[in-house]
Formats: sequence, structure tokens, C-alpha cells
Amino acid sequence: MYSSVDAVSYALNHYINYNNLYPNYAELDSTNFVSQCLFAGGVPMQQDSSKNLLLNWYCLSKNSIDNTLISSTWYSAEHFYKYWSNNANKYFTFTLKDLSKPNVLNLIEPGDPITIFKYNKISSCVIVIRREGNHILCASHAEDTVDTRLVDFNLNQFRVYKLGKINP
Repeated sequence: MYSSVDAVSYALNHYINYNNLYPNYAELDSTNFVSQCLFAGGVPMQQDSSKNLLLNWYCLSKNSIDNTLISSTWYSAEHFYKYWSNNANKYFTFTLKDLSKPNVLNLIEPGDPITIFKYNKISSCVIVIRREGNHILCASHAEDTVDTRLVDFNLNQFRVYKLGKINP
């Protein structure tokens, strides 16, 4: 089961101090970082010989060019979106305007991974760290930040994935 506390703890420790056990995709590292957080939170890697995107999510190398040992769902925001849309317990898609609704704010919790859309295209991934008033604060390697408000990622839409958690 997924521990959001462990995932958030990992994010707090590695948002700026990159873990050298994983590849570093420089400015395109946001999805790789969120995947690391999920794995640190107890989500097991999935490796299937079929190479079907929906069945694979793993990173077995710290070499970013080793495509045979790292699934594209681990580091590509678009492929992460496809994988977790199929494998999360639930997911919800919202617009920027929805963030002003209390029921939406209450649904988003620390440890939730989020795919961000800019101009209706999948852009990057972040992980929720905490809520501060009416703001959702997220960690990201795209900005090397741990306290950026979700609204400040210049998004027009986002998808929140709900994983089976052992702690709220």
C-alpha cells in the first residue's frame, strides 16, 4: 500500500538534493522525480515483458539513456498520464477554476501525484506536499521547489491520481 507520508518525506529530502541512484533528466526531470516519490512511498515497480505502456512503470538504471531498463512511464509526463490513468485507484481531472471550490480542495491530499496540462497539452508532473489555506503546495524538479502553489504552474487543467493509501 502507498504511504503518502513516506512519499512526501522523500520529496522534501530530494526536491533539490537529487538522488544519484536515479537518472537526472535536467529540466525535464519532473515526472522522474514524482515516480521516485511514489516508489519511496511504497508503490511497487511494474515490469511486464510485453512492453505495453499500461503494464510497465519501472526504473532499474541511473543512466538516463538506458531505455531498456527504464520505462517511459517513469520519466515521460504523457506516458505517466496514460499509465496512472489506467492503474490508479481513482483519478479526477479539474480546471484551474475548480481550485476555488472547497470540495475540490478537500479532495487533493499530500502525496497525491498530479499531471499538469498547459494549453491543453500534458506538460509535467508534481506531487502534493501540503495544503496551506486555499492553496495546494507542490514539489517539482521542473522548478526544484517544494512549496510552489499548484496555480503557479501556469496550468489550465490538471489530473489528480488517488492511490491506495495506508495513511491519510
